[in-house]
Amino acid sequence: MRKIIILTSFLLLSTILIAVLYFSNLGVGTRSNEKILQYIPQETALIFEFKNDKSFYEIFKDYELFNIILGKQRIAEIAQLQTSLFKQPQLSDATNSQTVFLSVYPDKADSVDLLWTMTSDNQISPDRIYELLGMPSTDLKTEKISLSGEDVLKVNIKSLNKPFYLFINKTFISGSFSKNLIQRFLDKNSPKIKKEFIAEINTFSQKNDNSPFNIFINHSSSFSFLEKFLRNKAGGNFLLLNQLGGSSILNMNFKSDAFMFNGISKPDPKTDNYLNLFLYQKPVVTAIKKIFPENTSNFIAFGISDFARFHSNLLQLFQRREELTQLTAQMERI
Repeated sequence: MRKIIILTSFLLLSTILIAVLYFSNLGVGTRSNEKILQYIPQETALIFEFKNDKSFYEIFKDYELFNIILGKQRIAEIAQLQTSLFKQPQLSDATNSQTVFLSVYPDKADSVDLLWTMTSDNQISPDRIYELLGMPSTDLKTEKISLSGEDVLKVNIKSLNKPFYLFINKTFISGSFSKNLIQRFLDKNSPKIKKEFIAEINTFSQKNDNSPFNIFINHSSSFSFLEKFLRNKAGGNFLLLNQLGGSSILNMNFKSDAFMFNGISKPDPKTDNYLNLFLYQKPVVTAIKKIFPENTSNFIAFGISDFARFHSNLLQLFQRREELTQLTAQMERI
């Protein structure tokens, strides 16, 4: 009996110890993510999360989704950046298998700017890495400059013929081809992504640690982001994204013949957006009838379960937008 009690006590203590260590590691990871996410400028509409290891880059090197979202030029720059800079022993030792957040921003042309931010080994010495990267090289030419009061390494990669701005401290590494973007990243007074969005990213990352690739969509910036790529002024269904708050979070699932994403969307009911009216409606059965022309490119169908409540909420929305008086006058003239 005594042996059973001792064995049971040992197993119980072991279970408690494992649980403490597990959740302690989760806490460390969360704090590390928070330290870097709180620097990310608010205008980003997309944030990609993945691990900085060879297997990831092998899987995604020919993935068409990246070509569509980022463009072939940016994909080529990422590949060259990985080969010429991130594989340098000084950086690869500190960042191998670390979490990478790649945030996407519209630039002045019909393209995007990328901001790399990744956790690093706590033993990293920024000054030592700057020194090592500054040594004579046929591929890299470096120059230390000051941006937003911080030391930044301006790295000229010969094969790209354009500078990459690299910032390193003891807990994370960040960089971008956009000088303005890295400047806003380091500027404490520049607006950053909301704390609620950071909390959503942290929570989801913990639950989906085994996912090789996660996508975080910032609803509040999605309309302005997409608007940059439209030839004409935004209209139609695109306007539904205007003033849309909240976020969507997707993780990757593998299939033999495709990459698939699933996840959740979390709206912000406080924003004055038409789509929020349907948060108070229940799912209804809809029948798609043959009423659309053959050349219809897209359509949206809405279902209403409680018309009285929908009508009341719609009037309140028009009142908050200060549009009700004008709409009432138009209806009276009909």
